[in-house]
Amino acid sequence: WITGKNIDKNVAALTKEYTETKVSEDGTTLDIDLSLSSIPTAPVTVALASSDKSEMTVKPASMTFTPEDWDKPQKITVTGMDDVIVDGDIVSDLTLKVTSDDKNFGGDPENDALNAIEDKIEITTLDNDTAAIVVIAEGAEVLENSGKKLEFKVVLSAQPEAPVTVSAKSNDESELKI
Repeated sequence: WITGKNIDKNVAALTKEYTETKVSEDGTTLDIDLSLSSIPTAPVTVALASSDKSEMTVKPASMTFTPEDWDKPQKITVTGMDDVIVDGDIVSDLTLKVTSDDKNFGGDPENDALNAIEDKIEITTLDNDTAAIVVIAEGAEVLENSGKKLEFKVVLSAQPEAPVTVSAKSNDESELKI
């Protein structure tokens, strides 16, 4: 007569597969394959969201796994967004929130630890903006003593985070007055 105890080593969790965690403001994408670590007893829905939509977007907004397809990876696509601001590389979170009637995947109101499986992946958005002052001259030259004026347009290459003041000064006031 042998007695024993069956210990279930299947853990309800998300399985994430990816090779990179960086996108760029030039619109590059990152694909993440998502599946479940064990078979659920009911459909499992994973809501996907970006913590900073000005830096990256996430598609789809959600995905559902069933007892029939729980181990078949579904693709998440993260796309870098151009914000036209020189803000450096920014780290944002891709959040994954699981809901299900399966008590192991969040359907257990008696157990808060299992009630909401939530995970995140940190994604870095590489900045593609550079700060520069662009001077555009309206007309190529002004002859000495002609009385003609030369007009300039001054623009910034990217949106600044704070006000920018541009000063102009002639290095020879006898030749050029600004």
